[in-house]
Amino acid sequence: MQKFEYNMTCAVCTRTSPHELQILKKHTQKVFASPSRRAMDCKGDNEQISYPNIFFTVDNYDELLSEILVRDGEMVCVELLAIDKTGDTKGIIFLGSIQYQAIKRVHDARASVSTRIARRTPKPYFQGQQRIEFVRMKGPAGKGIAEMAVAKQVGATCETPTSEPGFSLTSFEFEDDMEV
Repeated sequence: MQKFEYNMTCAVCTRTSPHELQILKKHTQKVFASPSRRAMDCKGDNEQISYPNIFFTVDNYDELLSEILVRDGEMVCVELLAIDKTGDTKGIIFLGSIQYQAIKRVHDARASVSTRIARRTPKPYFQGQQRIEFVRMKGPAGKGIAEMAVAKQVGATCETPTSEPGFSLTSFEFEDDMEV
């Protein structure tokens, strides 16, 4: 785990043919492997040991929300690349994608629940806060999970999400209760 450096790339792509994708925008950043995990909807020290599963957490996902905008007909692709410290060996250890339509479906379903809760909660609590939902995608053959922060674009007049994967990548977590 410590003999490698890890880079996470998140890209917005569109399909140009059945076997080809065109990258519209991408963001790459260094991430760190950890044998512990924590919920991404609450930052802090509430970690659980997850060994032998390995997690790669992006703490500044809220800063990245303005980096990548996804629209209808596009998809978000996530790649986690391991590079040995000498730079001689590289390997993709996670690769996943999710269509805008799937992101929108999950976001809209959760929005209806959030709206009911907000109606029963005093208004100052929700004022000025951008609602962020977390959507999961599985890797190939069901191995690994990427969890993405999804939010409506600030100032957007429509109620569709603009999935922006400033997100937490949690790879090699094996669960059966996937949401997407």
